[in-house]
Amino acid sequence: MIIFSSHGKYVQIVYILIDRILSLAIRSEATMGKPAKNVTYWNIPIPKSLDRAVEKAVKVGMYSTKSDLVRDAVRRLLKELNVKETEETEA
Repeated sequence: MIIFSSHGKYVQIVYILIDRILSLAIRSEATMGKPAKNVTYWNIPIPKSLDRAVEKAVKVGMYSTKSDLVRDAVRRLLKELNVKETEETEA
C-alpha cells in the first residue's frame, strides 16, 4: 500500500483501492466463473514504453489491471467524442 504524507492524498488512494476491490467482487459474483456475455477480446500491439507506463499505473493502485485502465480510457475517449456506449441485445 502506498502512503503519502498528505492526508488527503492518502484518503484518495484508499478510496480508489476500495472502489477497485468492490468492482472486482461485483464482476466475479456476476459471472460466477462463467464466460461473460457480450464481450469481445482485442489483441493489439502496444509500444513497450506505453506498456511500462500502464504497468506503473497498475502498480501504484490507480487500476487493478491493465484491462481496467484500457476500458476506462476507451470509455473516457468515447464520452469526450460524445459517442454513447450501447449494449446489444441477444436475439
